[in-house]
Amino acid sequence: TSGPSPAGRWGHSCCLMGNQMIIYGGMSGPGDLLTDIFSLDLDLRVWRKVEIDPASPAPRASHHHAACVIGSSIYVFGGYGGNRNFGALFRLDVSPSFSSAKWIDLSSIPNTPSARRAHTLIAHGPLLFLFAGRGSMKKLDDLHCFDTLKGEWRAVDPDGDLPQPRAFHTSVVTPSNQMLVFGGL
Repeated sequence: TSGPSPAGRWGHSCCLMGNQMIIYGGMSGPGDLLTDIFSLDLDLRVWRKVEIDPASPAPRASHHHAACVIGSSIYVFGGYGGNRNFGALFRLDVSPSFSSAKWIDLSSIPNTPSARRAHTLIAHGPLLFLFAGRGSMKKLDDLHCFDTLKGEWRAVDPDGDLPQPRAFHTSVVTPSNQMLVFGGL
């Protein structure tokens, strides 16, 4: 690859937007929280640092947040930093050239799920599904849905048995509209 590549990190998010892999945040060492954003053009194999509009309200530096893509926006929820969990949803609107972006703070929307880290956030059409994670005192097993068209959160009470409370897991949506959860602690 060529171009300015991101520093080594962990607890970051990685999303695919078209032919671009987007890396956000994480931690590069003890107490060294990151807020930078990089894109990798998968066709050209070129890294680019995404410049953020300085007037936009960026999320707090965190690690173990969750992120996913709908259209030309990346949604980021939660995370951990400064000895506390965060419970805010932010949307990052990315320019078509991936050279610039602007954060939109969606944290004031009613019914926002509790603060957490090490959860999953997956997109299905215009909906985001947030599952489980580590709350301030315990592991969680709750499921929430954010409708990006209506700008509304709601708790979801699915049919069947919920998985046990967990954090550091993964989840996906299948072509048959099922959410699968794997692993975790």
